[in-house]
Amino acid sequence: MVELQQGFDWLPLFALDRVSDFVIITEGDADSDGGPRMIYVNRALMETTGYAEAELIGQSPRIFQGENTDKATLARVKARLKSGLTVREEVLNYTKEGRPYWTELNIAPIRDADGKVRFFLSVQRNVTEKRLALAARERDRRLFSAGEIIGDLGTWSFDLGDDRILWSDGAYTLFDLEKGHAPATAEDHLRFFAPADRLVMVELMERCIRDAVPFEHEFAGLTDKGAPLRLVIRGEPLLGDDGKTTAVVGAIRDITGQQRVLDRLIETLTHSRKMERYFASARQAAKIGTFDYSVGQDLQYWSDELLEMTGLSDRPWPAPAEAFVSGIDPADRPVFDELFGRAIAQGEDYSLTIRFHRPDGEVMNMHIIAEVHDEDGDRRIVGIARDVTEEVAASNLLKLQQERFRIIADTVSDVLWDFDIEQNSCWVSPSWSEKLGLVVDTSQFVPGRWADFVAPEDREETWASLIEALKSDTPVWSREFRVVDTEGRRVDVEINASILRHEDGRAYRLLGNLRNVTQQKRLREGFTRSRALEAVGQMTGGVAHDFNNLLMIIHGNAELLAMSQLDEEDRESIQLITKASEAAANLTAKLLSFSGQTRLNNTHLNLRDLMDELLPLLKSGLTSAITIESDIASDIRDIEVDATALEQALINLAVNARDAMPTGGKIIIAGNNHLVTDEMVGATYDLAPGDYVCISVSDNGVGMSDEVIAKACEPFFTTKDVGKGTGLGLSSAYGFARQSGGALQITSELGHGSTIKLYLPVSTNQQVARDPVSET
Repeated sequence: MVELQQGFDWLPLFALDRVSDFVIITEGDADSDGGPRMIYVNRALMETTGYAEAELIGQSPRIFQGENTDKATLARVKARLKSGLTVREEVLNYTKEGRPYWTELNIAPIRDADGKVRFFLSVQRNVTEKRLALAARERDRRLFSAGEIIGDLGTWSFDLGDDRILWSDGAYTLFDLEKGHAPATAEDHLRFFAPADRLVMVELMERCIRDAVPFEHEFAGLTDKGAPLRLVIRGEPLLGDDGKTTAVVGAIRDITGQQRVLDRLIETLTHSRKMERYFASARQAAKIGTFDYSVGQDLQYWSDELLEMTGLSDRPWPAPAEAFVSGIDPADRPVFDELFGRAIAQGEDYSLTIRFHRPDGEVMNMHIIAEVHDEDGDRRIVGIARDVTEEVAASNLLKLQQERFRIIADTVSDVLWDFDIEQNSCWVSPSWSEKLGLVVDTSQFVPGRWADFVAPEDREETWASLIEALKSDTPVWSREFRVVDTEGRRVDVEINASILRHEDGRAYRLLGNLRNVTQQKRLREGFTRSRALEAVGQMTGGVAHDFNNLLMIIHGNAELLAMSQLDEEDRESIQLITKASEAAANLTAKLLSFSGQTRLNNTHLNLRDLMDELLPLLKSGLTSAITIESDIASDIRDIEVDATALEQALINLAVNARDAMPTGGKIIIAGNNHLVTDEMVGATYDLAPGDYVCISVSDNGVGMSDEVIAKACEPFFTTKDVGKGTGLGLSSAYGFARQSGGALQITSELGHGSTIKLYLPVSTNQQVARDPVSET
């Protein structure tokens, strides 16, 4: 709620937020170009119009006006506001979605101690239903008027307050007079009677007004053109609350064709009674009752519907206010007492919902709308009371269900969504971007344009898949695709949806979930790659063994030939054969290392000691444009591996990192402890549960694509130029890690470098830790 300025301490904002009437407080400057700005709106207004508080505060009430809002009414409102006067008008407004509604404005200026208008307080009542009722009444009037014309009937009314007689359409027709030209006064009306009957008509009217006696008499009448008529005129008094006649109403019947007219009159009266029963049934069905409270007499007058609704029909009525007030729930009494007291003391209308305890013990929710009228020195509070027990229960249930759904939506890791195809509206659960691991400005995100985030290469197929599912009769739709966030990060997602359809099969709604499956997909790919490399390793190991056997024969015979008497040319040939066989044997050793069939000499090894010896060697093989750093954790544990094989693996990884930075960069060799638990198995590159040391070699070079990563550990695969690499560096490191009971992991991004991690099992015999190695 916006903090109001000083001077509103008396205003019960907590109560205004609970009334069903709309309440608006604006600044007092009625001359501003856009109109006075709103500084407070209550909850009822926001719930009806669909606007949030932030969308209304600072805006002019003109935000609710539309193309059919009456300009003349707005001009009157503006003129009275400029003059500092109160305003009471009915205005057509519009909700945020463009739905029209009628509101009765009651605007009062709020002045400071100097009499200057500081604010305008506007209490607005939604009178849309009243307008609809008036329209229905007008329709009924037209139908009744048509019946009058057909049946030669007319009705009239005489209001004592303005000395005028009003005619129905049928009366105009009977007297052959153009509509709207009825006599201005009751005396002028006598010209439609024959001279001999005028005095009789006057006497009957006076008696009806004075003694409240109805009359029915046959008269000789004249049309406006002078044609003679025989009329039966009936009049009945309408009494005010004081028992005095306030008006006379009646009917005129042309009895020229008496029997025909009589039958039609009976039919009309029967219809009127039926309509009255309908109206009574409607009030009863709607659970609406009326009340009238006389402040001076402290007496309440209730309709039968209200008595039945409250279970007080067996009590004596009229009754004092306490007969009703005593049944109000104690928790609601303070608010009611305040509003009721202001209505009595200050004449303020009010509206609120209370809980009322019936005599039978049931508690009902009652919505009260009350207006204050001053009549003949007596202040009266009149209004309606409606049973809203079912509505309140439904509202509370809806709030409970919404709260449950919100908790579920916030708790689950999946993103929940609901797309209304016909309304083209979409709801997405909160924190959806965090759950998907995306960087997105959610304030600018339009759910209906979700396809804009689908990776360009997946967008067409994904959209086509959805359209195909909607056109078919399938009840579900599921698909995997990639999305791209505002920073260019790609994430693999899986979407699953249930398709709701009309009876004719047309889809009208989609409900489903969306989850980030990047890790699962990478694990599947890693598992498949691991199995493929294992198969390649088995085949490579077999070939390497066979090839090694052949090399032994070649190398052995070359040594025997070298010991014989040979001329210089033959000796050089034997030396070339020997060197070639040694190179082939080295290549075979790398293949055997990849296949995990190398004989390893595992020893107890301290990584810090190893790096002390290895780091200077690595630095000597790098250019001046490349720096290398070592960062080994202080609590690093010892490992049980082949030291020579580990050195060779690290050298191979450092050389690869160097080649990935042709213009220079940085290499970081780090080491830390890593624990794999049972829960982590399946997400840690085929590592069994246990303790490991993770050795990582990172660079900020060119990086690798997903396609290159998928093949990087295959023997002889290389991205280097011909003659600049055998493609066995990573594959031999991979084979060493697997044969040592560990694993190798590659993470890389094009343009951002690569990180190769070796996971090696720790030794069961740990030595005392010493200071960490951290060298640049």
